[in-house]
Amino acid sequence: MTTEEAVASLEKLFGEKIQNKTEFRGETSFTIAAGDLHEIAKFCRDELSFDYLLDITSIDNFGEDPRFEIVYHLYSMPHGVHLRLKLRVLEELGAVDTISDIWPTANWHEREAYDMMGIKFTGHPDLRRILMWDGYPFFPLRKGKAAPSSRFRAVPAQRIVSRVRIRLNCRASVSDATFAAITQPRLAERFQVCAWRPSRLGARFRRAALPVCVPLLDKRFEYATSIEA
Repeated sequence: MTTEEAVASLEKLFGEKIQNKTEFRGETSFTIAAGDLHEIAKFCRDELSFDYLLDITSIDNFGEDPRFEIVYHLYSMPHGVHLRLKLRVLEELGAVDTISDIWPTANWHEREAYDMMGIKFTGHPDLRRILMWDGYPFFPLRKGKAAPSSRFRAVPAQRIVSRVRIRLNCRASVSDATFAAITQPRLAERFQVCAWRPSRLGARFRRAALPVCVPLLDKRFEYATSIEA
């Protein structure tokens, strides 16, 4: 099966449900309605041999309506054919049907889209954050100004570093044990941690200060970790 044959099959069966068709460098993208996703995706897997879901990407078209766009990247391993399915999601609705029952790999892709963009997937077996921690108040990849929160405030790095310094002899990576000690469940009831933690530090990052802002009840304490490679 070639790309042209796959496209022709989809257009023949779902012609009235295809809102737009674009071609770029031999790859085809179809824009469809969110309500038709599950039916079309199942046909692509069962009848057109698109057995591999490469990725699911989400786009925030801030200022437009519908605001969100989701792109499903499909690939047929037997035939070497690429196909993309695109759909738009209203901000007020903010949800679309899961396809994790069609391609199991969609499980984690959909969780990432939910975690980063706040789009929900109806029928997902385990829809929870995958990168940010539970209780994180924002969706990092959304455009526009984040809603203010009284529990978080910006603190100059100089003030953070001057409060507390924890010296680690860390040649390869930041100590996972140190990070776990801050975020372990026993302290989760009292702390809400907002941290940026790179997984590895090279020699050029000597003595890099990594701020960790920890609001404790009504008081705020600023901590910093001074890493020495």
